[in-house]
Amino acid sequence: MVRKFGAITGLRGLLSLVILTALAGCAHGTGPSDWQNAFAQADAHFGIAEYEKAISGFQQAREMARGGEEVRSSLYAEAVSRIWGEDFPGARDLLADLSLRSREAGDEVSLSEALALYAFVLQHLGEEEAANVLERQRAELTGDLNPFIWRYDEDSELTRHLATGMSFPSQISSFYQASVSQNNEYGSDVSIEYLRETASGTERISVELVYKSDISYADFIDGSLSSLHMYPGEPTYANNFLYTRIRDGRAISIRRYNITLESFRGDQRPYRSDMWVIPVDNWAIRIFHVYPSSMAETADEAFEKFYDNLKWPSKFPDLTLTSDLSGEAPEIDPELTAIIDDDSAEVGERQDKLRTYIARGDLTDDQLGQAYRALAGNYWSMDEKTKALEAAITSAGLLQNKFNGWWYLVRLAQSAEKPKIAAEALIHLMREAPDRLADIEMSWFWRVIRGLRDAGDDEERLALLQVAYETRYQKGELYGGADYIYFNLLELFLESGDVDAASAMASEISTASPWLSIAADRKYEQLWNSEFIDIDAILDDLPERDIRAAMDGAMTHPESVIAMLSLIQALHYSGQLAAAEKLVTTTGGNTKLYNGSQEDWYWFMNEAAYLFEDMNQFERANRVMQSLANIKPEDDGDIVNQIINFGAMLVRQGDPERALEILSIVDGTEYVSEYGQGWIDASAACAYVILADEGAASTAAANLAEHADQNYAAAMEALLCLNRIEEAAELAITRLREEKTRTGMLEAFANYRESADQPPYEKELFDRLRSVRDRPEVLAEINRYGRVVDVPMERAYWGEF
Repeated sequence: MVRKFGAITGLRGLLSLVILTALAGCAHGTGPSDWQNAFAQADAHFGIAEYEKAISGFQQAREMARGGEEVRSSLYAEAVSRIWGEDFPGARDLLADLSLRSREAGDEVSLSEALALYAFVLQHLGEEEAANVLERQRAELTGDLNPFIWRYDEDSELTRHLATGMSFPSQISSFYQASVSQNNEYGSDVSIEYLRETASGTERISVELVYKSDISYADFIDGSLSSLHMYPGEPTYANNFLYTRIRDGRAISIRRYNITLESFRGDQRPYRSDMWVIPVDNWAIRIFHVYPSSMAETADEAFEKFYDNLKWPSKFPDLTLTSDLSGEAPEIDPELTAIIDDDSAEVGERQDKLRTYIARGDLTDDQLGQAYRALAGNYWSMDEKTKALEAAITSAGLLQNKFNGWWYLVRLAQSAEKPKIAAEALIHLMREAPDRLADIEMSWFWRVIRGLRDAGDDEERLALLQVAYETRYQKGELYGGADYIYFNLLELFLESGDVDAASAMASEISTASPWLSIAADRKYEQLWNSEFIDIDAILDDLPERDIRAAMDGAMTHPESVIAMLSLIQALHYSGQLAAAEKLVTTTGGNTKLYNGSQEDWYWFMNEAAYLFEDMNQFERANRVMQSLANIKPEDDGDIVNQIINFGAMLVRQGDPERALEILSIVDGTEYVSEYGQGWIDASAACAYVILADEGAASTAAANLAEHADQNYAAAMEALLCLNRIEEAAELAITRLREEKTRTGMLEAFANYRESADQPPYEKELFDRLRSVRDRPEVLAEINRYGRVVDVPMERAYWGEF
C-alpha cells in the first residue's frame, strides 16, 4: 500500500530555518558572534542545496553556541538540512534532543516546532504510532490540530481527513472527486470538490469541514452567509429551512440558504448556489451546491443521492444540534421571510409589502435593517441603483451584524460605480470592525481605490488609504499586499509636495516591484535625492529584499499556494534556480495537499514550467504545460492564461507549428479578453516569422494593431519579431508619453541580468528592444520622463516588452 504524506511541516521547517537565520544577526544587539557567523555560512550552503556542508556548518555553530536558544536553533537547522539531504534517521535523533531541550527550557514555541517536524520524520520512517503520540502532545501544548491532515490510499482511491475521520472516495453517486484543498495550515478548514458533467452543464458540490471551537455558531453562520454574496443580490434566507435528518439513529439538524448568480467562473448563464450548514460537535460541515439554473428540476435529486452517500465520521459522539446553538443562528421574522420568498409576486408588489412592513411601529432595528436590505436588493433588480444604495445605507446603520451590513454596501456601491460611497463604507468597516478586516477580499479594496482614482477623487482616496495604513490592513497579506497601500500614499504625498511623508512611506515598502518604478520614473525624482533613501543601494539589494518579503509571506501563510508561488518567483528571478526548484518539488508534488483555488494551482504549475525552461529542462517544462493545456476552456475558463503562455513558450523554444496548434485552442474564442487576444496575436506573429510566412505574420500583427492599446507589451513584441524597429520606436514614445503606460515601458528598457545561455530567439528580440531604446528620439523621451536603471535580476521577473 502506497501512502502519501503532506509536505507542509517539512516546508514549515525550511521557512522557520530561514527566519531563524534572519533573526540570528540581531540576537544580542551587537556585532555578529562566532556562532552567528558560523550559522550564516551554514545557511548559505543550505541555500544552494549543499546539504553536507550545511550540516557540518550547523554542527560547528552548535559547538560555538553561547546559550540554550542558540543550541536549539542550531539543532533545528541541522535537522532541517538532514531532511532535505534525505537523512531522516539523523534528523530523528536531533529532533528528539531538541524536543527534550525545549521542554526543559520551557520554550513552547521551539517545542511545538520540534514536535511537528519530529512527527513528520517519524511518519516518513513509517513509525506512525510514535508520530501520533507526538502530535497529541503538540495539540495539548498549542491547541492546534494535527497538521498531517490527509491520508490517501491509492489502492482504494480513498482520501481520509484525520481530524474528523471523514473519508472521501474518488466518486460519490454520480459525482467524481475533482480536488482536495486545505484552507489553513492545520487542516481545521478543508474542502473537497466533486463534479458531475451533464448535457446542461457542470454541477459542483463542495464539502467543507470547518473547526469552529474558536468562534460562535452565529459568527460561523455570518461567515457562511457572507460567502454567498458573490454578486449584488439578496440570498433567500428561509426561516423554516431547518431540517432534521436521521443517520444511524442520530439526528442531524441542517440549515439551507440559497442565492441566484448572474454567472459562475466565466460562464455567463444564470446559476444557483445552495449552501447547507450542518453543525457537528466542535465542527461544522458546509456544503455548497452550484449548478446552472436550467438544472433546477434535477439538482435536488442529485444532491440527495450525493448527501446520502457521504461517509459520516464515526468518532463524532453526538450529531444533534443543541438548542443553545440553534438560538444563536440569525433569524428573520417569518412575515418578512414570506415577503422576500414570494416568487409569485412582482418586484413592485414586493416593494409595496416591504414598505408596509417597514411602516410598522413595533419592529426592532435589526428587523428594520433586514427589511431595508431586502428593499435594496429589489431596487437593484429593478435597476434603480440610487434607491438601492439609499436603502442599503439605511440597512447598514440598523443591522446588528454591522460587518455584513456595511460590507454589502461596499459591494453594492462599487458595482453601481459610486466609489465614494463604497470608500466611506469601507472606512467605516476598517474603523468599527478591525477584527474582521481579514474577511475583506483584497481585490475589492483595490477596486474601490481604482474607482476613486478614475473619478479623480484624491481626497477620498487619501482618506481610505490612510485608514488602511492606520489599521495595518493587508499587513498580513501574501507577498507585499500592503506595499501598494504605502506606494499609493507615497504618490499622493509627493503630489502634495510632502517629500518627508513620501519618504516615510517608501521606507515601509519591502517588495522589489514598487522600488523599480520609484527608481526609473521621474515622477518620483524627489525621492532620488532624499536624505532618507539611497536608491542605488536599494536597487543593489532588490533580489534579497524580494526574497525576504516573499519569505515573510510564506511564513505567515504556509498553507497558501500563492505564498509559495511568490517565494519561488523571488528565488527564480534572483538567480537561485536550485533553491527555487527544490521548493517546487517539495510543495508541488501533490496538489491535494494545498489550499487555493484551481486557478492558483494553474499559476503555480505555470511558474514551475518557467523555472524548468530557464534551467534548460524543456521537456520537463513542456510536460507541465501540456498537462494544463489538456484542460478544456469550456470546463474551466481560468485555464486560458496557461494555454496562451504555453504557446508563447513553444515559440521561444523554436517550435512554431506546435505553438500555433496550442494557441488555436483559445484563439478568437469567447473565453479570451482583448488583453489575452493580444498575446495570442503576438505569439502567432512570431511563430509565422520563424516559419518564414511573412503574409500570415503581417496579418497577425495587423490584428493586434487594432487593439494595441489593450496590450502595448504584446504589440511591442510583435513589432520586434517582425523587425519593424521604427514602428516599435513610435510605439515606445507613445507609451512613455502616457502616464498609465509609462512605468511598464521604463521597466522594459531597464538593464537586467541576462542569462549566459539565453536562447538565440530571446537574445535577438532583446537586442532589438535595446536598439529601440538607444535611438536618439526614444532616449530623449526616456530622459524626459525617467531614466534607464540597472536591475540585478532576471528580465522575466518584470515583464519583457
